[in-house]
Order: sequence, then C-alpha cells, then structure tokens
Amino acid sequence: MKDSIWELKCLGLKTVELTGGGEPTLYKDINDLIAIITDALYNLKCGLITNGTNLKVLTPESLKRLTWIRVSMNCLEQVDEITIPKLPTSCTLGFSFVWDTNNKNNKDLLRKIHEYAKEYKAKYIRVVPNCLSVEAIKKAREDVPKLIKSIPNAFFQSKEYGAWNRCYMGYLKPFLNTDGYLYHCSANPLIERKFNEHFRMGHWTQIKEIWENPKPFNTDKCGLCFLKEQNMLIEDLLQPREHEEFL
Repeated sequence: MKDSIWELKCLGLKTVELTGGGEPTLYKDINDLIAIITDALYNLKCGLITNGTNLKVLTPESLKRLTWIRVSMNCLEQVDEITIPKLPTSCTLGFSFVWDTNNKNNKDLLRKIHEYAKEYKAKYIRVVPNCLSVEAIKKAREDVPKLIKSIPNAFFQSKEYGAWNRCYMGYLKPFLNTDGYLYHCSANPLIERKFNEHFRMGHWTQIKEIWENPKPFNTDKCGLCFLKEQNMLIEDLLQPREHEEFL
C-alpha cells in the first residue's frame, strides 16, 4: 500500500479514501496507514467510510489526521448502539443510511439516526435507496424526501443508474483492493459480492505503465453504474475541437 500510494501520488494523487468491501477499522495497521498517508512526505488528505462499530481502535492522533468520517448507519440494524469518539473540529462527521423499502423499521431507524446526529453534531445525514432494485429506487424517491423534510441537514441522494458505453473514472478514482489489483470502480462487487477480474486495471506494480497508456473501459458487463453523467462529461471534454480556446 505504501508503494502503490506513493506511485499514485507521483502521478498527481491528492486524497485517499479508506472504504469497504469489509470494515476498514478491522485492519490491524489502520493507525499506521493513516499516519503514512497524511505525514509530511506523502501529505495526502484521508477520509474513512466505516460502519462505526469499531471506532475505538482509532487513536486521537488518527482522528486528528482524518479529513472526514462517514458512518454507515445501517449498522443499527445489527447492533443496539454505537459510540463515536470526540472528533477534532478539523474532521467532518457525516452519516449515511440505505433506505430499504422492505424494512418496516426504516422510520424508527431514521429517528434514531437523527438523535445520533444531534448528539455527535454530524454535518449531514445522507439517505440513499437500495441501488440493486429499480423498484426500490422509485419507491424511495416517492417516500423519503417527504419524510426527511423536518430533519436538519438530511438529504436524499438518488442518482440515475445506467452505464455509459465507456468508463474513464478508474483513472480519476482508482480502487486499490486487498488482492493487490487496481479496479476501475468499487461498485462492481455489489452484484456478485466479489471483485470480478474483468474490472481490473492491472496489478499495483504496473501503476506507471497503466497511467502512461490510458484506455477507456468497455462497460458491456457493468450491471449498474452511478457515474454515467461523469463519463459522458469526460468523453465530451476529450473530443478535439477547432478553436477551443474560444469556448
């Protein structure tokens, strides 16, 4: 990880997000990793996505070094409560909640999350639909905005799901998995519950080679995607134009 992050930094990397496919705080060297990412040599900003059940392992120094923490509050479906340590003002705390239309406890959970947000002064509560179901997305779009109107700093985020013909996002936001490979995105395991080899950009030892020869990724095997608009914009920007200095 140290070598791959350094290679990417030399290519222009600015930030590192420690995220799922598992719970990042279970990694035994999590504090050392945060220190390396944010030290004077690497000098990168670092964010953390966590289910919030194991935040006690983060040292006060790690909390100071993190730019933001986003807690996936669906953890309250498995545990009665979580404890969030006191965060420095430099670290933004936010909550995220997947609204499952089949869960009868959604409203109660949302009220509980609201109480957590007040207690820990969370900057926002982000509510998203279950992206694996088109029907669930439609139903959430109808129900959720009305329910969260009275909750300060709560917002509903629902994107249009559908793959563009080509994907460029891997070169802007590559996902380094624990198997040592870089992937075009972190969304592909949502369906198969594993990282499919088809989505690999290459091994971390090939970083320089991968970025010296960028190729748009064919999305014919993408079951779902929430980056369609970004890819359309990138492709539009890549088109050669006459007199583009006048645009």
